[in-house]
Amino acid sequence: MAYSMIESSQRTIPKGLECCVLLRLFAVGKPVTPDQLADSLGPLFIDSLNLCEDDWNATLDAVLATMKHERLISFASNQVTKLGQESLCESFDLPSIPTSERWTGLRNRLLIAKALGLPPADDEERKRLGTADGLRVAIMVQGYQLPISPFVRMSECLDELARQELAESTNTVPDFDAVFAREQVLSTRLMKGLPGKPERVLPMLLVRAVDESPESLRLAVLQNWVRKLNGVEAETPAESQFDLNQFSLQVQHAAQSVDQPRYGESKVFIQHVWDAFRKQSDGSEWSLAEFKERLVEANRENLLTLSRADLVGAMDRQLIESSEIRLPHATFHFLRLPSEP
Repeated sequence: MAYSMIESSQRTIPKGLECCVLLRLFAVGKPVTPDQLADSLGPLFIDSLNLCEDDWNATLDAVLATMKHERLISFASNQVTKLGQESLCESFDLPSIPTSERWTGLRNRLLIAKALGLPPADDEERKRLGTADGLRVAIMVQGYQLPISPFVRMSECLDELARQELAESTNTVPDFDAVFAREQVLSTRLMKGLPGKPERVLPMLLVRAVDESPESLRLAVLQNWVRKLNGVEAETPAESQFDLNQFSLQVQHAAQSVDQPRYGESKVFIQHVWDAFRKQSDGSEWSLAEFKERLVEANRENLLTLSRADLVGAMDRQLIESSEIRLPHATFHFLRLPSEP
C-alpha cells in the first residue's frame, strides 16, 4: 500500500522516524548500536507500514545517513548534536528534553503524549502518563472526546464517560455515587459483551491493542500514530464478508502444517499458526492483532480452542510474548489441535 513519506537522496523516509531516532539516541545510557536502534523502533514501523526486514534496515540506514548530513547526529558516534536537540525540542514543543531519562521513560511520556495529541504537560502530568492508569485515562479522554483533562484520576474519567453515555439518551445528568452503577453503564453500552473492568477493556478496544497490558496499549498507540502520519489506514477484514467458521477451518489447517515443535503433540504457538496462516490464506493484509481478535471470537464460539502456557520459564521468551493474547479473564499462547479420532 502506498503512503506519504519524506523524500531523501537515497530512499523515502517514513514520517515520524527521524523524530523517533533522535529521541532514542538522546536517551541516557550506553551508546546505541544500529541493531539496538532497529530493535527499539522496529515494532513501531514494520507492521504499521508493512515493511519487510530488509526494507526496514535499509530505511533506517537511509535516515541515519540523512540525519548525519543534516548534522542532527554526529558522524562518528551517532550522538545527538546541539542542532538535533533543538529539532527534538521543536518536535515536542518543549523548551528542553529531559537529559536523565532512559528510552522507556521518554517513549512512555513524551512520545506517547505526541502520538495521542495531548496538550503540553508539566513534569507531574508526564509522570502520570507513564503509569498504567495514566495511559488508560489519556486514551479514553482522547478516544471518547471527553471534556476533561487527559491527566485526571481514573474514577473521574470513568464518571465523565458514564455521564456522557447516558446524556445521549436522557435529559438528566446522573451523579454516580456507586462504582457499581458506573461500571454497569459502561459495560452494557461500550464493552461489546466482553467481560472485565471498563478501565482495562475500553482502552484496549479504542486503540485495537492485542491485549490489555500497558505495553500492548503503548505499542498500539504508537503504531496508530505512525499509520496516521503516513496516510496508511489500518485494514480490518470486512465484517459483511467474514465467515468465522471458514476462518476457523483455515486456522486449523494452518496449525496442522506447522513444523515447529509442539507441546503435548496438540499445542501450537499462536505466532507459528499466524506465520502459516499468512502463507496459506488471503490474510496478507491482516495484522497479528486482528488475527488474534478473530481467534478469540472463534474460541468464544467453540470453533477452536486456545490455551495458555504454564511452564513459560522453559520456553522461548520472545515466542511466548509474540504469541500471547491477554484478556481481562484469560491469557492464551497456544492453539490446541483437535484430537484425532
